[in-house]
Amino acid sequence: MKSLHRSRSLIPQFSVMLQAEVVHCLFFGLVLAQSARECLRVLTVCCHEIPDVITHKLPAIFLRLSQITQTVALAIPVLEFLKSELFVVMRQIFPRL
Repeated sequence: MKSLHRSRSLIPQFSVMLQAEVVHCLFFGLVLAQSARECLRVLTVCCHEIPDVITHKLPAIFLRLSQITQTVALAIPVLEFLKSELFVVMRQIFPRL
C-alpha cells in the first residue's frame, strides 16, 4: 500500500463509480446544518481532484446551495466552492491556464 504522504491524492485512484458515490454522499450532506460546512469544503477539494465527476452533479449542487439557509459560518465555504468551480470551468474552456 502506498504511503499517504507520497501519493498526491487518493480520490483519483478510486473507480469512477466510487468517485460519483463520494460526491453523491457529500451532496446529501449539504442538507444538514451540522455537516454542510464540512461537505462544502470536501466538495471544494473534489472540484480540483475529480472535476469530471463534479461537473455532472453541478446543477443539483447549485440548486441545493440556493436552498441552504445562509449563515456567516457557511458564507466562506460557499464562496470558496464557487471560486473553485469557476476555476475548473475556466480550465476546461482555456486549457493553458
